Amino acid sequence: MVLNESVSQGFWVLFDIERTSPSSAGWWIEIPKINELSLNFKDFVLTLIGDIPNSLEEVQRLWMMSEQIKHSSLVILPIPRIDVENSNLSTLESTIKKLTKNREMILQKRLSLEICFPEYELDSRELYEIQEVRTWFKESIRRGFPWFYFLSHESEAGLTLLYACACEFLTIANFGKFHYMEASDEEKNRWLDNNFENLNSFLQSHEIPYEIEMEITGKLSTWVEKTLRIKLIY
Repeated sequence: MVLNESVSQGFWVLFDIERTSPSSAGWWIEIPKINELSLNFKDFVLTLIGDIPNSLEEVQRLWMMSEQIKHSSLVILPIPRIDVENSNLSTLESTIKKLTKNREMILQKRLSLEICFPEYELDSRELYEIQEVRTWFKESIRRGFPWFYFLSHESEAGLTLLYACACEFLTIANFGKFHYMEASDEEKNRWLDNNFENLNSFLQSHEIPYEIEMEITGKLSTWVEKTLRIKLIY
């Protein structure tokens, strides 16, 4: 909690180690402006107070990881097979918590994520042919994950995988290492609508600047027109 000098106004944030950053005085955590304390905050705070653990080593480990992420242009996220088999998004959510720990990180880490499934590398099937992988991606979209904000456009592999695993296809043909897949226009639009809805929700809730919104939408439009043969109007 932070209070002004007259103690007439205050703001709060629930402490989360993963959202802290080091500073010259120790550490800091971003407090959203909407988290203004109400008059009855004291009673609420008293219900939360408990033993305070000594988490210095854990904090320092997370800060080191955060610094590595901050200075990386590409964040590669391996998803464990056990997560996929149980439609568990905890690894994904934990990573995104690190990428959104403060406003600087949120803006810096747009279009920086590549996702992979290393424990399926020896599987003879393509990822889009594995039902639990498809289910995992569909669940992530259903729960509002903003793939369009975070997935990298460098290789376009992430977007292609998201499309291949979350769409129902009318035609699938394999030509050696190349795979031709065709979905109905209705299915393409459903996939786009769901992912743009998640993107817009994220943009609004984090007050992303308009120029960044246009940057992301422009790159998505290029990919959509090339891959899905649909022209976006924005």
